[in-house]
Amino acid sequence: MIFRNDGVRKDAGSAAKRSFAALGSAGGHKSAARAELPVEALAALVDLKDPRKTGNWIISQITQGSVRKK
Repeated sequence: MIFRNDGVRKDAGSAAKRSFAALGSAGGHKSAARAELPVEALAALVDLKDPRKTGNWIISQITQGSVRKK
């Protein structure tokens, strides 16, 4: 996942790390960041065959700020 923002009011690196570091590589800078997660780690947490559920799960992780199990 790629994170981008203005780097003034929010910190993309912190958001990526807080949201996904428990599952893989995540972090970056204030204005740009990235999270790379192995499919195996995600499969235990979300139904990857359902794009809507997967998208909703990703958004919830970012808004809640940490990995939540099913």
